Amino acid sequence: MDARELSGICTESCRQMASYLARYNGGSSKNDVLSYKFSGDTVTLYTATRASDQESLSIEIDGTLYDSAEANFTMFDAINKAVVMEPSKRILAALRSPRQPKVRLVSDLKWLITRVRKYYSEFGEMIRPPAVSDTYSESEFVFPKGNPTQEQRQAVDMVLNNGLSYVWGAPGTGKTKFVLATSILTLLSKGKKVLVIASTNNAIENVMRGVLDVLRTEDPDGKIVNRGDGVLRIGIPSEEFALNYGQVCEAKGIASRIQDLRGTRKVLSMALLRRRIRTVKRSLSMMLDLCSGQDKGDISELLTGVMEALEGTPFYIQACRLMNSDSPDAVMSLMNDLRKFESSPDDLGSFDEWTEDAIQKKRDEIDKKVSELKPDTTESRAEKASLIAMTPLALMGRFCPEGQEAEGFQELRIDHIFVDEAGYCSMIHLIPLFAFGVPVSLLGDHLQLPPVCEIDESTVKDAAVDCLTGFEDDNLRDLKYTFLWSQSAIYAENYLYGSFVDVLKEYVSGKEPAFNRMARCDLTASHRFGENLGRILDECVYRNGITGVAENPLEIVCVDVVCHGRKDRSNQDEACAVRDYIKAEHLPYGSFVVLAPYNKQMYLLWSMMPELREEIMNIHRSQGMEWDTVILTVCDNDDEIPSRSRNLLQFTSTVGSAMGPKVINTAVSRAKKRLVLVCD
Repeated sequence: MDARELSGICTESCRQMASYLARYNGGSSKNDVLSYKFSGDTVTLYTATRASDQESLSIEIDGTLYDSAEANFTMFDAINKAVVMEPSKRILAALRSPRQPKVRLVSDLKWLITRVRKYYSEFGEMIRPPAVSDTYSESEFVFPKGNPTQEQRQAVDMVLNNGLSYVWGAPGTGKTKFVLATSILTLLSKGKKVLVIASTNNAIENVMRGVLDVLRTEDPDGKIVNRGDGVLRIGIPSEEFALNYGQVCEAKGIASRIQDLRGTRKVLSMALLRRRIRTVKRSLSMMLDLCSGQDKGDISELLTGVMEALEGTPFYIQACRLMNSDSPDAVMSLMNDLRKFESSPDDLGSFDEWTEDAIQKKRDEIDKKVSELKPDTTESRAEKASLIAMTPLALMGRFCPEGQEAEGFQELRIDHIFVDEAGYCSMIHLIPLFAFGVPVSLLGDHLQLPPVCEIDESTVKDAAVDCLTGFEDDNLRDLKYTFLWSQSAIYAENYLYGSFVDVLKEYVSGKEPAFNRMARCDLTASHRFGENLGRILDECVYRNGITGVAENPLEIVCVDVVCHGRKDRSNQDEACAVRDYIKAEHLPYGSFVVLAPYNKQMYLLWSMMPELREEIMNIHRSQGMEWDTVILTVCDNDDEIPSRSRNLLQFTSTVGSAMGPKVINTAVSRAKKRLVLVCD
């Protein structure tokens, strides 16, 4: 496919997804703000549930919606269910209303779809296969301390010397802290500029913690990259990330502060102009008198004073024209325009009573403050930074390839792009990265769950099958391109080098990519898993020779629960055991999660432990996140299970589906220290 055909398909896919969500009122949610407090012009909102979909967040006050730019969210605190913002004066006034306003945070995916569609419209025709400009030998690699395995060395070599590559590895195989960190250190040491992409804010923070910890150890003096201004994390950080890595976080409040200062300066300039107009009008009246007489000797002196007084104002050019035509009509025209300005409504407040010297002094103070703040704006920091990290949606909302001038976008020079958690990144979000024309390296584990799509997987696949066969059902015709939202980024090869039919066949088949044009390297030694778990995962999930080599492997705890029967995929006995385990272990809030394979079990757990609602979720929602302890309630416990599951390692609902092993693998991979299996 060429760029025009590909961007056209992607644009249509956006339209189809937006149309589907609008038709079924999907993709939006509202989160009640229970209370809020002020600290100067900063507001902390305490919400009923944790804020999600941070990219699409806005605030609603008494039915009036204010977008994210005006709300200016600066930090999320998941533990306290709090959101911090430095909002506009308009929002502050609404929140300070004496009658308690109803406040809600609103998340709407349709806004994000509009953003993606606009990006394809603006820059879609720049999409092309990535090019390799430089090559690297192993002697140039900047390895972190330790002994890299041969697989890790090969992965780094592949990443740095190929335009399109994929590093596949289970948790603990060194994808982030070795392969990605080595590649980034090597590129930075050569003066290159690197962009790290991950689908969610959680995933961005996970990968950047690993990279920043390596930088702190390997480059403590900042010789390769100064972490003060050389690293930038775009987006709204969690409280924990902001506390530990605050110097790399985007200071979102600065832009709004500069905007407020410039607004004040504009008002001051208006007040100053009002004062000067009074003097100018007197000079113009004298000029009119002189124009009507014979002696015009003093007009040039008066005109010079008028021009000096109006310099830097909207009336300066008009005053300059009097040099060539000092006729009464030209003078009168300027005077009338000044009178109109004087009579226009204003919001000068007390500034109108200030002296000219006081106004000028205040303007100078503001100019100085703005010049001090400018280096800390995202725009300035993005220009200087050598390592930038953000989600693809943040990129599409704010940055464009170098050399492309577009309103609302900042040009960004990049030499290499890394996509972490690539298996969870959708094709619709990956493809715009190829507009930058630089090497793109994917890292991830495609045997975990694929991207979340708002449309049911079976419906998306049916629409793709109909499109491929040419027998399009009327109900599915308008969904034929929506599979781009559910297909993993690791399938990029055919989008860049194949035809649309190749893409469709690959998606419908459900097979792994051929990896003919995309270089691939597997990491098979996991330092998170022990030997036994590694063997089980290789036999049932990976089948690529993965081994568990951890000295301190993931602890596995079994909570044995006798099942007295299930109902609608919920298991009361297991739910009670989960509750008792959490109480007995005194697990710190935020350090653990309870995962359920079925929503019915999740709802049951919510009803039993409403105070832990945020710590209980289905496995799909956990994708891209990690916890010290993962408690997995298996649910599938009765006599019929062994026969129905065919003795495979998967939930009964996924038998016959390629998703089966991926669901189990995702659940297991969320645990960093302890996996608790609650089952019979």
